[in-house]
Amino acid sequence: MRSTILLCTIAMCFSQARSCPAATVSTLANAVWSDDLAAIEKILTDEPESVNAPTGDQFHPTAVFIAVEKGNTNTLNLLVQRGADLTMTTMWGHRTPIDEAVRMGKSQVISWWLSKDPSSDSVERAFELSIAPEDQESTVWQTILDDPRAVQLLKASGKPYVARSIQVRMTPNGPQVRRDRVAIVKRLVALGFNLEAEHDGRTASDIAASNLDLEVLRIVDTLHRYDSFLQRFVHQSGSDYLGRWSNGKDNFKQKVLVLTTNGQDTFQGSTATFPILWCLEDNTLQVHLPFALANGAPDPFMIGTLSQDGTSIECRFQNADGKVDTEVLTQCTK
Repeated sequence: MRSTILLCTIAMCFSQARSCPAATVSTLANAVWSDDLAAIEKILTDEPESVNAPTGDQFHPTAVFIAVEKGNTNTLNLLVQRGADLTMTTMWGHRTPIDEAVRMGKSQVISWWLSKDPSSDSVERAFELSIAPEDQESTVWQTILDDPRAVQLLKASGKPYVARSIQVRMTPNGPQVRRDRVAIVKRLVALGFNLEAEHDGRTASDIAASNLDLEVLRIVDTLHRYDSFLQRFVHQSGSDYLGRWSNGKDNFKQKVLVLTTNGQDTFQGSTATFPILWCLEDNTLQVHLPFALANGAPDPFMIGTLSQDGTSIECRFQNADGKVDTEVLTQCTK
């Protein structure tokens, strides 16, 4: 008797599960993952409330998050037409579907979303996320700036987007991050964004100067407030110090110095490669680490003297303990 009751109870649970929204949502999620528009439309017709029902996936709370990751704008159109909520957020990070599109670099999704005439607040949020220091890979900012209405909204906000775009988190791939920032700044300047709008009390040129980002500073310092600073680090194209110099050692003893005229100067030590600034004082090479110079340390971390035949540099490195190490770097092609 008890077995019969138990079997009946289980059968009723399965019957209810087949008709409840959770079961339908699971099917909807599968259909969205499969880009099956016909199945999606049928499910939403049979169970319209399932469009915003939980999927049970913390990274894709509703079906629209799956559509964003897939990058399928036809699916997104259908879901939004059926009432999909674009303000829903993920459990971790509290990101909306559009935030996720920015994070994943889904430019086609951003183009689709911009065509829906979103609010100025949401456009500003998406653009700010796209130029954030943490977002080193995404080119979604280009898609947003390709939309005339989005540009109009961003400029009308009066926010210091040029200054914000220069904020750079120091990482081992700092040179690449800096090149990306240069591209963003050039585009914003070309579109007429306000260079003097302040971020935390500093203009774009103030931030570029404190970052010792000379390439950006040359673009944004239209009022010439930092001319003397820039003049110190002007490198002549014919300088004998230009080129790639190495001590020829491997692993943790390796030192490689790259001196250019385009602002992509680096020093590779035992564990990482750092952006550097260099200048010549009485034909003596002075190499500075930007973060040290920005923090008030005026002395170079390395001083070098070119050999008479121009094939090597005798370098003196100032260590943290005050000791001086000497190393000879030879010009190389690799």
